[in-house]
Amino acid sequence: MDSTKDMDYEIHFSSAADKYLKKLSNKDDVKRIRDTIYNLKDPHNSKKLKGKFKGLNRIQVGKYRVIFKIYKKELIILVVEIGRRSNIYN
Repeated sequence: MDSTKDMDYEIHFSSAADKYLKKLSNKDDVKRIRDTIYNLKDPHNSKKLKGKFKGLNRIQVGKYRVIFKIYKKELIILVVEIGRRSNIYN
């Protein structure tokens, strides 16, 4: 049994992810994205990515994708990138 599932993860944003949120004009989208990230109960249930994003996970928030790295030992989630599906994987 993975004991980290019951622990709270500390959330960190990369400068790119933070910049993306700051430039979004729809503040409701920003709130929904942030709320979803901070309320993520079990990040291990997210989708594991492949290819150039191997080692990262993602969640979907409406039309946006949030790509993040889980640091199990440190109990940290680093949000690496946020963007629309149409261009986040380029």
